[in-house]
Amino acid sequence: MLHRLHVLLPLAAVCAFAPAARAALTPEKLRTEYLGNPLGLDATSPRLSWIVTSARAHYDSIRGRIASAWTRKDGAFELAVTIPANTTATVALPATDAAKLREGGRALAEATGVKLLRLENGRAFLEIGSGDYAFRVEP
Repeated sequence: MLHRLHVLLPLAAVCAFAPAARAALTPEKLRTEYLGNPLGLDATSPRLSWIVTSARAHYDSIRGRIASAWTRKDGAFELAVTIPANTTATVALPATDAAKLREGGRALAEATGVKLLRLENGRAFLEIGSGDYAFRVEP
């Protein structure tokens, strides 16, 4: 029997619900609006901002390992996903044009085990089967 998973970006959200999950974020360009003390310690509620350029997470489910890792580089978005055997997943990618989507270096229409479900609100929703996938959204 096939089981269904919903993989939403960045799978790191799983960590909030599953203590066994592991995740890592890579923030860059950490800033604060308070220039007097860049650490923001001169305010009771400092407003910090940063750019997250990559994240990765995995969860060892009863069906097997679910993993996700993404990066943003030179305007492109790359996502690596692992889905356990006998399972399907829905993946949401930040894209408005299916022609800019690639899996394993191939156009999405040529990718094995990948089906475009819809384009909605700036995201492309894909259905994928078990296995390892390397998605790229071209700038």
